[in-house]
Amino acid sequence: MIGLLIALYPAHWRRRYGEEFRVVLEMRPLGPFDVADIVLGALDARVAPRRLANGRASTGGHRMLLRVGGVGAIAGGILWVLGLVLASSFGDQVDVTFSALLILLGTLSLLLALIGLSAFQGHRDPRLAWPAFGVPALGTVVSVVGIVGLAGPEGEASFIGDLTPWGVWMLGIITMLIGSILFAVATIRAAVLSRAGAIVLGLSSAAALVLGSGLLGINAAGVEASALMPAIFIAFGAGWVALGVSALRRGPIRSFASA
Repeated sequence: MIGLLIALYPAHWRRRYGEEFRVVLEMRPLGPFDVADIVLGALDARVAPRRLANGRASTGGHRMLLRVGGVGAIAGGILWVLGLVLASSFGDQVDVTFSALLILLGTLSLLLALIGLSAFQGHRDPRLAWPAFGVPALGTVVSVVGIVGLAGPEGEASFIGDLTPWGVWMLGIITMLIGSILFAVATIRAAVLSRAGAIVLGLSSAAALVLGSGLLGINAAGVEASALMPAIFIAFGAGWVALGVSALRRGPIRSFASA
């Protein structure tokens, strides 16, 4: 992967900085943000070669990417939960299309949050950062596909294989919740973003998975899952918002911290 990433840079850049940059990349495993950081640095080097993007590529600090992650977490936590609560609690009073739009925008915002906030996890444990980013990101993508299918002419017909659009969406949400637990653990280990926010995110994701099994006929601990789900989803959104706020309050961090 290192050779491929270096190849993204212009030839003149590689001749001058390539070997030195390779040594920097080989110092530690690369996390998701590291890869995004390098790609952005390569784009910068090609678009504005006079700025000599080697500094940004090797030290990170793409503040804009981190800000996008923070804003995405805040917007996603609010929009996703608002859409779900409106659809589940006020379905007869709220336009379904409006709720679906909120959920869709919230899901896309959470994907941006995962891209930006994964910067922090990679510095403590890059190997954990990949599944902590990849699993929930996959869940958000699958959720988007399901939502689009629900809005299409297929309706409740088979959409992908034997799965209906609803089934695809549920699969995406389950994957996203599992990934959010990993993301919360990685955030706690990194000790950079809000620890309380990460704990709330992880616990609410786990609670949603447990109580969500009631949809399959399992009544967890004799409690009606439908009555608690709105509160759990609100806690889920609050966890993301807390992480987003803490990210916006921090300055840029180095993409390649010492091992």
